Amino acid sequence: MFAPTAGFLLDSAAQTMSEAFPKPTVAGVTAALDRVFAMADQSWDATRSSVSFRLNTPPMACKSGCGWCCHQQVGISVVEAVRIAVHIAALPADDAATITTRLRELDAKTNRLTTSKRAKAKLPCAFLQDGSCSIYTVRPFRCRGLISVDVGFCVASFEDEAAARARLEKGELRPAFLGAPQHVYDQALNGVLKALHFAKIADYGLELTAAVRELVDQPKRMADWLRQRAAPKSAALIPDPGADLKGQFR
Repeated sequence: MFAPTAGFLLDSAAQTMSEAFPKPTVAGVTAALDRVFAMADQSWDATRSSVSFRLNTPPMACKSGCGWCCHQQVGISVVEAVRIAVHIAALPADDAATITTRLRELDAKTNRLTTSKRAKAKLPCAFLQDGSCSIYTVRPFRCRGLISVDVGFCVASFEDEAAARARLEKGELRPAFLGAPQHVYDQALNGVLKALHFAKIADYGLELTAAVRELVDQPKRMADWLRQRAAPKSAALIPDPGADLKGQFR
């Protein structure tokens, strides 16, 4: 299986995503992003299947039913938010209603929280169901790239993020998240963002829960976002990353 280089994957993702522009439709953007997802997944499959990777990498600990990492803030792009909203709309009515309710309830509790405050809240992602991702096929790039080799690290980070960070600095805890999948999916995401940049689509840093909730509640905004007829509400944007630091000096 061919594992493309980072530059090749980035450019291929950009080319694929650009096929949905300059006159984007929800269906066209959805189809293009699905092709990028498939491309990135194939690249990761090829990477982890290589002899070198298998010989030099501990067994991956992630599995169905393990959702320790699904209690934090997740950043997504406009097209990822649209893709997830389309996926929810296509679900059976009862399933869509259940997810929508969870989205609204979680957004009410986490909206505008900084990254660290979101982690401290220890609230599960609205899409986490019985320890598994209910939107797995359309999950964001950031989620796809987060793969652990030590569930103990994930549990420690969930229970006390600050303590886990201190233990890392002292060498008492080893990093558990693999760099290879993050690199693969980051390159695919960078390709998508490159296509959006050339299509003059504003590069909003969106927060998963708030952004998808806005689109689920107001489906017409999907086309408006893509056509630049409207921007996501400020509440859907990722909070200032420096807000956590500012709070330490007040």
